[in-house]
Amino acid sequence: MAAEWVAAVGLLLIPLFIVVTSAMKVPETKAAVQTIATEAARAGAQQDSCTAARAAAVQTAKDLATQFHVTLDSNALTYSANASNDWKADGVFTVKANVKPDLVLLPGAYTIQLPASMSASHSEPIDRFRFITEGRC
Repeated sequence: MAAEWVAAVGLLLIPLFIVVTSAMKVPETKAAVQTIATEAARAGAQQDSCTAARAAAVQTAKDLATQFHVTLDSNALTYSANASNDWKADGVFTVKANVKPDLVLLPGAYTIQLPASMSASHSEPIDRFRFITEGRC
């Protein structure tokens, strides 16, 4: 009888626990990826050149990904300034972020990366009176 209980716990309850905790991570990851996209676009739109905007967006995204316990995909961030891709005052800076959630099974000891990827995008206006040092993005 004891062996049957051990088998039931090992074969049924542990995988069920992993599935339930993975499902609970989905809304949290959706909120995290939206926050990453929003804050990266804000950080980029405050810069004077497209190169500086990309660097600020990447640094912001990395910092927030660490804080939210998500992993940035290999093509984590994509950028665009506007339809003509000009970096200009009164334009917009758009960031699309892709992340994969990390499932922490034992805090500090065992973490697995879920295979699903989630994405979000955000467009932030560039100040119309900003001094722009670079024309193309």
